[in-house]
Amino acid sequence: MSLEILGQVCINGLMIGGIYALVSVGLSLIYGVVGFANFAHGSFLMVGMYLTWGLWRWTHLDPLLLLPLVFFCLFGIGWLFYRQLIDPIIRAPDEVHLFLTLGISLMLDNGFLLAFTADRRFLKTVYADTTLYLGNLTLPLTRVLGFVMALLIAWGLFLFLQRTKVGRAIRAVSQDRSLAESVGVDSKQIFAVSVALGIALAGVAGLLLTPFHPISPEVGLRYLLIAFLCVVVGGMGSLKGSILGALLVGVLYSFGYQFFGGEGGLILAYLALLTILNLRPSGLYGKELL
Repeated sequence: MSLEILGQVCINGLMIGGIYALVSVGLSLIYGVVGFANFAHGSFLMVGMYLTWGLWRWTHLDPLLLLPLVFFCLFGIGWLFYRQLIDPIIRAPDEVHLFLTLGISLMLDNGFLLAFTADRRFLKTVYADTTLYLGNLTLPLTRVLGFVMALLIAWGLFLFLQRTKVGRAIRAVSQDRSLAESVGVDSKQIFAVSVALGIALAGVAGLLLTPFHPISPEVGLRYLLIAFLCVVVGGMGSLKGSILGALLVGVLYSFGYQFFGGEGGLILAYLALLTILNLRPSGLYGKELL
């Protein structure tokens, strides 16, 4: 294997790993603060993709210009999702959370299948065929923009959690809910914000995928599995761990796809998961939120 091929595979893996990171951070935020695994997370990414595609068809604007609108739409959906469905059963056993969120996922996936059929949709930007070059390495502009925007948004989330009053309240609730409530933090409001924010990040990840990824109702399940893989590798509930895990999974997936084809990428990534969990059962970063 030449160094050129090795470099290209690594670059491809890192670029898609950036998108994985944004999906995984949203999932990890919900788990780290509220304490339940959102099995509908991939379906909200799919909703973000279709929303972006619909807005693009209507406005003819570049998807990146639609990012604030998609973010706030998914934030609102996430807020309602928590308030109407999760809050009433928040103290229920984990199995109830699992079945509820899995049911929501099936409802969304099949609802969009009925509405849009299984036909794949495509969104083509004016720079869809533009390629950047780094020596002999090729970098499609759509993927570069997706990677850069994903990491910028993740960085913005870290700043929000560290420097704002709401962000500090989220961190406090994630560390000790009872103690946070004793100093006046409304944990239910924080739970709602955390879930809404996590789902909004999934929707934005869907937006960043649309310029180079086919849009279809089944895409959510694939990214749900990848997001859980990244979160477990990095450490359940750790945002830094989710980002590191996502970049690692992206590179492994790229290698597996390059040399084994088909689903070889996922197989290699899951083998890495088994290896990491044998060495560090709590993941690369453990369970600390930041």
